[in-house]
Amino acid sequence: MTRSAWMPLTASFVGLSILLLSGVLTWEDVKSEKGAWDTLIWFAALLMMANQLKKLGFTSWFGNLIGDSIGSTMHGTSWVIILLLLNAAYFLYPLFFRQRQCANRRVVCRVSGRRSASEYTGGADGTYAGVYQ
Repeated sequence: MTRSAWMPLTASFVGLSILLLSGVLTWEDVKSEKGAWDTLIWFAALLMMANQLKKLGFTSWFGNLIGDSIGSTMHGTSWVIILLLLNAAYFLYPLFFRQRQCANRRVVCRVSGRRSASEYTGGADGTYAGVYQ
């Protein structure tokens, strides 16, 4: 990690230390925030996984695969059709990884339905908001 990457972490721990030392928060308050600690751990794991996928070249390979397949097979197709296909790829991409972990197809269909019907579909993944728990 570079020095600049440590700055937000250092600032957050300095802020937490000040809040603890001044008595605004107690250690029990900090420990009771289970959701915040869960988010911190899962987000760190997600960032490590994304970094490894980038280092291995998986994301660029997948992007080139989608781009080449759309460019070669859909030359002259309406932009609306291409946009719909890219949106489908965007929503189904995380499902490819989750599908291997699911016990049966009903779970996959339910997760897919909840993912497409939630208010978190356009932005961050719904997993952070607790949609799939």
